[in-house]
Amino acid sequence: MGEKRADCHPLGLKWSRGAIAAEKGNAHSSGGSTRDWRPFRAHIEVSAIDEAKYHDTLLKEYAEAGALCRNIEQLTRTSLSLFVPAATALAGFVVAPSLSPLTKLVLAVAGLAYALLLVNTVHRNRAYYSKYVARAKEIESLIKRESALVMSLYTSGAEVAKSSRTFSNKLAIAAVFWLAAAYFLCAAIVYTRHVFGAASAS
Repeated sequence: MGEKRADCHPLGLKWSRGAIAAEKGNAHSSGGSTRDWRPFRAHIEVSAIDEAKYHDTLLKEYAEAGALCRNIEQLTRTSLSLFVPAATALAGFVVAPSLSPLTKLVLAVAGLAYALLLVNTVHRNRAYYSKYVARAKEIESLIKRESALVMSLYTSGAEVAKSSRTFSNKLAIAAVFWLAAAYFLCAAIVYTRHVFGAASAS
Protein backbone atom coordinates (compact mmCIF):
# COMPACT_ATOMS: atom_id res chain seq x y z
CA MET A 1 0.00 0.00 0.00
CA GLY A 2 2.73 2.41 0.93
CA GLU A 3 4.89 1.53 -2.06
CA LYS A 4 5.20 4.26 -4.69
CA ARG A 5 4.42 3.55 -8.31
CA ALA A 6 7.42 2.76 -10.50
CA ASP A 7 5.88 3.44 -13.89
CA CYS A 8 5.96 7.23 -13.74
CA HIS A 9 8.54 9.74 -14.88
CA PRO A 10 9.34 12.57 -12.38
CA LEU A 11 7.50 14.95 -14.73
CA GLY A 12 4.37 12.84 -14.76
CA LEU A 13 5.05 10.92 -17.99
CA LYS A 14 4.31 7.19 -17.94
CA TRP A 15 6.98 4.57 -18.35
CA SER A 16 5.84 1.52 -20.30
CA ARG A 17 5.74 -1.79 -18.49
CA GLY A 18 7.94 -3.21 -21.24
CA ALA A 19 10.67 -0.68 -20.48
CA ILE A 20 10.55 -1.52 -16.78
CA ALA A 21 10.60 -5.27 -17.50
CA ALA A 22 13.54 -4.75 -19.85
CA GLU A 23 15.51 -2.98 -17.15
CA LYS A 24 14.78 -5.78 -14.70
CA GLY A 25 15.79 -8.33 -17.35
CA ASN A 26 19.05 -6.49 -17.95
CA ALA A 27 19.82 -6.63 -14.27
CA HIS A 28 19.27 -10.40 -14.15
CA SER A 29 21.05 -11.14 -17.45
CA SER A 30 24.11 -9.24 -16.31
CA GLY A 31 24.41 -11.55 -13.34
CA GLY A 32 23.04 -9.07 -10.87
CA SER A 33 20.16 -9.36 -8.47
CA THR A 34 17.00 -7.37 -8.03
CA ARG A 35 19.10 -4.90 -6.10
CA ASP A 36 20.64 -3.79 -9.41
CA TRP A 37 17.13 -2.66 -10.40
CA ARG A 38 16.82 -0.33 -7.44
CA PRO A 39 18.78 2.67 -8.88
CA PHE A 40 16.53 2.70 -11.94
CA ARG A 41 13.45 2.21 -9.79
CA ALA A 42 14.51 5.04 -7.49
CA HIS A 43 15.01 7.30 -10.51
CA ILE A 44 11.53 6.82 -11.95
CA GLU A 45 9.50 6.63 -8.76
CA VAL A 46 7.17 9.56 -8.30
CA SER A 47 4.18 10.19 -6.11
CA ALA A 48 0.78 11.37 -7.22
CA ILE A 49 1.59 14.70 -5.61
CA ASP A 50 4.59 15.19 -7.96
CA GLU A 51 2.41 14.47 -10.98
CA ALA A 52 -0.23 16.92 -9.74
CA LYS A 53 2.45 19.59 -9.29
CA TYR A 54 3.62 19.02 -12.84
CA HIS A 55 0.14 19.56 -14.27
CA ASP A 56 -0.43 22.54 -11.97
CA THR A 57 2.83 24.10 -13.22
CA LEU A 58 1.73 23.62 -16.82
CA LEU A 59 -1.63 25.25 -16.15
CA LYS A 60 0.03 28.22 -14.42
CA GLU A 61 2.43 28.66 -17.32
CA TYR A 62 -0.50 28.43 -19.73
CA ALA A 63 -2.38 31.15 -17.87
CA GLU A 64 0.75 33.33 -17.76
CA ALA A 65 1.24 32.94 -21.52
CA GLY A 66 -2.35 34.07 -22.08
CA ALA A 67 -1.89 37.10 -19.82
CA LEU A 68 1.32 38.10 -21.62
CA CYS A 69 -0.37 37.77 -25.02
CA ARG A 70 -3.20 40.05 -23.87
CA ASN A 71 -0.70 42.58 -22.54
CA ILE A 72 1.14 42.61 -25.87
CA GLU A 73 -2.12 43.14 -27.78
CA GLN A 74 -3.04 46.02 -25.47
CA LEU A 75 0.41 47.60 -25.75
CA THR A 76 0.31 47.42 -29.55
CA ARG A 77 -3.12 49.05 -29.75
CA THR A 78 -2.13 51.73 -27.24
CA SER A 79 0.95 52.53 -29.34
CA LEU A 80 -1.27 53.02 -32.38
CA SER A 81 -3.75 55.16 -30.43
CA LEU A 82 -0.97 57.47 -29.25
CA PHE A 83 0.81 57.59 -32.58
CA VAL A 84 -2.10 58.53 -34.86
CA PRO A 85 -2.88 61.96 -33.32
CA ALA A 86 0.81 62.80 -32.82
CA ALA A 87 1.74 61.79 -36.37
CA THR A 88 -1.25 63.67 -37.80
CA ALA A 89 -0.18 66.85 -35.99
CA LEU A 90 3.43 66.48 -37.13
CA ALA A 91 2.34 65.83 -40.71
CA GLY A 92 0.25 69.00 -40.62
CA PHE A 93 3.12 71.10 -39.31
CA VAL A 94 5.51 69.63 -41.90
CA VAL A 95 3.41 71.09 -44.74
CA ALA A 96 2.43 74.30 -42.94
CA PRO A 97 3.44 77.33 -45.08
CA SER A 98 4.09 79.48 -42.03
CA LEU A 99 7.04 77.41 -40.82
CA SER A 100 10.57 77.66 -42.13
CA PRO A 101 12.17 74.75 -44.04
CA LEU A 102 14.58 74.16 -41.16
CA THR A 103 11.72 73.82 -38.67
CA LYS A 104 9.90 71.47 -41.03
CA LEU A 105 13.07 69.41 -41.41
CA VAL A 106 13.38 69.05 -37.64
CA LEU A 107 9.72 68.01 -37.33
CA ALA A 108 10.06 65.53 -40.20
CA VAL A 109 13.12 63.93 -38.59
CA ALA A 110 11.28 63.73 -35.25
CA GLY A 111 8.29 62.07 -36.93
CA LEU A 112 10.57 59.62 -38.72
CA ALA A 113 12.34 58.65 -35.50
CA TYR A 114 9.02 58.24 -33.67
CA ALA A 115 7.61 56.01 -36.40
CA LEU A 116 10.74 53.83 -36.60
CA LEU A 117 10.82 53.35 -32.82
CA LEU A 118 7.23 52.14 -32.88
CA VAL A 119 7.96 49.83 -35.83
CA ASN A 120 10.73 48.30 -33.73
CA THR A 121 8.39 47.95 -30.75
CA VAL A 122 5.64 46.26 -32.78
CA HIS A 123 7.99 43.78 -34.45
CA ARG A 124 9.57 42.95 -31.08
CA ASN A 125 6.13 42.43 -29.52
CA ARG A 126 5.13 40.29 -32.49
CA ALA A 127 8.15 38.03 -31.94
CA TYR A 128 7.36 37.60 -28.23
CA TYR A 129 3.68 37.02 -29.02
CA SER A 130 4.53 34.24 -31.47
CA LYS A 131 6.74 32.52 -28.88
CA TYR A 132 4.09 32.74 -26.16
CA VAL A 133 1.39 31.36 -28.46
CA ALA A 134 3.69 28.53 -29.57
CA ARG A 135 4.37 27.62 -25.93
CA ALA A 136 0.65 27.74 -25.10
CA LYS A 137 -0.07 25.38 -28.00
CA GLU A 138 2.69 23.07 -26.78
CA ILE A 139 1.17 22.99 -23.29
CA GLU A 140 -2.23 22.19 -24.81
CA SER A 141 -0.65 19.24 -26.59
CA LEU A 142 1.11 18.02 -23.42
CA ILE A 143 -2.02 18.22 -21.30
CA LYS A 144 -4.06 16.47 -23.98
CA ARG A 145 -1.61 13.55 -24.00
CA GLU A 146 -1.26 13.27 -20.23
CA SER A 147 -4.85 13.70 -19.07
CA ALA A 148 -8.44 13.71 -20.19
CA LEU A 149 -8.50 17.51 -20.00
CA VAL A 150 -8.80 19.01 -23.48
CA MET A 151 -7.55 22.59 -24.01
CA SER A 152 -7.46 23.93 -27.56
CA LEU A 153 -7.90 27.70 -27.33
CA TYR A 154 -4.62 28.68 -29.02
CA THR A 155 -4.49 25.66 -31.30
CA SER A 156 -7.96 26.43 -32.65
CA GLY A 157 -7.15 30.14 -32.89
CA ALA A 158 -4.05 29.44 -34.97
CA GLU A 159 -6.11 27.29 -37.34
CA VAL A 160 -8.75 30.01 -37.74
CA ALA A 161 -6.09 32.68 -38.38
CA LYS A 162 -4.44 30.48 -41.00
CA SER A 163 -7.69 29.69 -42.79
CA SER A 164 -8.81 33.36 -42.83
CA ARG A 165 -5.83 34.29 -45.07
CA THR A 166 -5.53 37.73 -43.49
CA PHE A 167 -2.75 39.73 -41.88
CA SER A 168 -2.36 39.76 -38.13
CA ASN A 169 -3.28 42.91 -36.20
CA LYS A 170 0.32 43.57 -35.26
CA LEU A 171 1.50 43.27 -38.86
CA ALA A 172 -1.23 45.66 -40.03
CA ILE A 173 -0.31 48.19 -37.32
CA ALA A 174 3.36 47.87 -38.26
CA ALA A 175 2.39 48.69 -41.86
CA VAL A 176 0.76 51.93 -40.65
CA PHE A 177 3.96 52.90 -38.88
CA TRP A 178 6.05 52.02 -41.94
CA LEU A 179 3.86 54.24 -44.15
CA ALA A 180 4.19 57.11 -41.69
CA ALA A 181 7.96 56.60 -41.59
CA ALA A 182 8.10 56.70 -45.40
CA TYR A 183 6.12 59.99 -45.41
CA PHE A 184 8.41 61.66 -42.87
CA LEU A 185 11.50 60.33 -44.66
CA CYS A 186 10.38 61.89 -47.94
CA ALA A 187 9.61 65.17 -46.16
CA ALA A 188 13.00 65.13 -44.47
CA ILE A 189 14.76 64.60 -47.81
CA VAL A 190 12.81 67.44 -49.47
CA TYR A 191 13.47 69.95 -46.70
CA THR A 192 17.10 68.91 -46.40
CA ARG A 193 17.53 69.93 -50.01
CA HIS A 194 15.72 73.20 -49.37
CA VAL A 195 17.83 74.03 -46.33
CA PHE A 196 21.22 73.15 -47.81
CA GLY A 197 20.25 74.46 -51.26
CA ALA A 198 19.39 77.87 -49.80
CA ALA A 199 22.60 77.86 -47.75
CA SER A 200 24.75 77.11 -50.78
CA ALA A 201 22.94 79.73 -52.90
CA SER A 202 23.62 82.42 -50.35
